[in-house]
Amino acid sequence: MIVRAALFDLDGTLVDSLGDLTDAINHMLTHCGSPALDPAEVRPLLGKGARNLVQRVLGTDQEEEIERGLTWFLEYNRRHIADKSRLYPGVRETLENLAAHNITLAAVSNKNEALSRLILESLGINSFFRIICGGDTFEEMKPSPLPLLKVVEQLAVTRLHSDGGGQQQ
Repeated sequence: MIVRAALFDLDGTLVDSLGDLTDAINHMLTHCGSPALDPAEVRPLLGKGARNLVQRVLGTDQEEEIERGLTWFLEYNRRHIADKSRLYPGVRETLENLAAHNITLAAVSNKNEALSRLILESLGINSFFRIICGGDTFEEMKPSPLPLLKVVEQLAVTRLHSDGGGQQQ
């Protein structure tokens, strides 16, 4: 088997962004007159993009409240994208090693694409990735397989899959 490409998630995989995400949530909560959360309270709410995070933190289905909270969250997050965010240990070396072996890299995140690009640039690793996509790049976001399948298609590589018996093809 020859590996030609590797796809990475962003937050929680390449980047520890919990501190900045917590700060953005707390900025939003301040505007809402609600008490701040600590990182341990924010961590289990992450995943499925900013809108889902804001909705879960606010505990509402009211579109107006979600949109207002999302605006405050995204504005702050954009300005402070990498104040506290750091690469996990070994990430840069891993990306360098993969690139040295001509393995094409892609970042597939639920963070919106512009913010994904911004954080990768801020941390100095954006040049490793041929494709960077976010939760707003395709019509569906993870956990749907669609973003991964679209990226594999764009990279023109064959994906590994199971034949049902556990064998890789």
